[in-house]
Order: sequence, then structure tokens, then C-alpha cells
Amino acid sequence: MLTLKQFTAMLDSYGADPRRWPANMRVEAQALLDRSDEARRSLADARCLDEGIISASAREEAELWQPGDQDAALARLRSGVAARIASTSYQRSGRRSAWTLFEDMQWVFSPRLAWVGVGASSSLAVVAGLLIGAAFGAPSTSDNLMTMLQPDPIQILAD
Repeated sequence: MLTLKQFTAMLDSYGADPRRWPANMRVEAQALLDRSDEARRSLADARCLDEGIISASAREEAELWQPGDQDAALARLRSGVAARIASTSYQRSGRRSAWTLFEDMQWVFSPRLAWVGVGASSSLAVVAGLLIGAAFGAPSTSDNLMTMLQPDPIQILAD
């Protein structure tokens, strides 16, 4: 059962036109409208708001666009999209020059900067590990069994 609060939230989200409301809520909304004066007032307020938005949009469009400009812009957009689609289908049809194929495969022959960065950082990590290992050598061994069973403190932290 649809509450008045849910109905007003639906009006705020979808507007006053029932065709824009979710299909599963239309029947419940109509039942609420049949029995509630508050719901009818909310619907009337939403209709006034929708009409105000439509008239403001129409007035703004009339100020921004000269007559026929929207149609011309839409025609330019459609022709541009059609040209891109035609060029894409032409390229996929297999009628491509050797130079176009070389340009498509050029990334295979040139080094990738990302892989160069990964290799350089990996090399730096290995060198740093070797330097740390050389600076802090292996701990001295002793013949005492209890000393050998105890973990040695990390010498870097012990300093």
C-alpha cells in the first residue's frame, strides 16, 4: 500500500505525468488519489511545477536558439555520426593500405613506458635489497644450542 509520503517522493522524482511513474506503482498511486484529498493536492502542485519547468525551458531555448538552428545542429550531428560509422565499416571491410596496418601495429614495435617503469623500479628494489644485505651481514653463529634456538633481533632495529 502506497503512503502519502511515498507518493510525494514519487512525484518529486518522476513528475506529475503518470506515464513516467514506475509501472508497478501506478495502480497503488491511482488508488491513493481516489481516496486522498492531500494526494490530489500534491499531484496538482506537481503539475504546476512541471508546467513551469516546461515553459521556462521553452523560453530559454527560444532565447538561445534562432529558428531552424536546432534542426541544422541535429542534421550536422547526424551526418557526422553517419560519416564516422561509414569510415569504421570501411576500415573493417579489409580495404586498408599497408601504411594503415603499420600505424595500427606500431605500438608493438615501440617500447611501452609503463613496462620500462616497472623494470626500473624492480631493479632499484633488488639493488636496495642487496645493499641492505651487504651492510647488515649475517649474525655470528655460536655453538650454544640455546643461542641458536633464539631468534636474532633485526640489527637495523637494534641500532
